[in-house]
Amino acid sequence: MLVCGLGQSLGSLRSPPCCPSIGVNDIARAFDPTYLVCMDPLNVFPADRRKFIECSASKFIFTDSETGISGTNVVSCALAFSKRARPADEGGLYHRGPPLTSTYLALGLAAFMGGDPIGLIGVDFCGGYFFDTGHSHNLNPCAEALDRMFLELGHELAITGTRVVNLSDRSMLKAFPHMSLDEFFWHDSNCRPR
Repeated sequence: MLVCGLGQSLGSLRSPPCCPSIGVNDIARAFDPTYLVCMDPLNVFPADRRKFIECSASKFIFTDSETGISGTNVVSCALAFSKRARPADEGGLYHRGPPLTSTYLALGLAAFMGGDPIGLIGVDFCGGYFFDTGHSHNLNPCAEALDRMFLELGHELAITGTRVVNLSDRSMLKAFPHMSLDEFFWHDSNCRPR
């Protein structure tokens, strides 16, 4: 399973993934993932970004009830603080406090859905977005704190045998071992060419 952020490394995907994927926010600029996570209210997005969320063709959109996203494919899930890193469960999605990023929640959801291995792409926290390289991501200055949170979640997932790898060639995250896209797609039986 792929967890896809909006960083520049997402451009490394030459085509939409052939395996299940969880994307965040307006990733539909590149492709419609199997599942979408958007926990920010729609009104925080400029109109050109908001339209990609509102028109998502993802199988399901996981969101909080306060975001303003509606549709038959919307799954409203609770967002709760947890003192320890933990994946999603029947109770909802968990975070460790600020800085909060949708890709962290998406990783917890991927683990809950049984993803193994889970590859991260576009979770860079450096440079710009894949659709706007000149606009720096607002969480770039938080890369070190985010790396610690991802590392904690990675340790929890490893206890249950879930493998997570970083497929980005430029990510600031050191929490997970690096793997090339080609290697990941070859090793993940759900992603192999048919």
